[in-house]
Amino acid sequence: MDFTRVIEKIPVFGDLSPYQVQQFLKGCKSRTYKVGQVLCMAGEPSNEMFILITGALSVHHP
Repeated sequence: MDFTRVIEKIPVFGDLSPYQVQQFLKGCKSRTYKVGQVLCMAGEPSNEMFILITGALSVHHP
């Protein structure tokens, strides 16, 4: 999959140059998660950002 094209379609990244997109993607990792797996919890610190490429994601608020 061409992740460059995916990133270019996301509005928050719209002002990045092609070089900046490539630099951003160098810091990214592709991951696969199992159904029901928790990615993050509200109130817990994180230094990650998730971009959903395929599948479904739900957000639950306690």
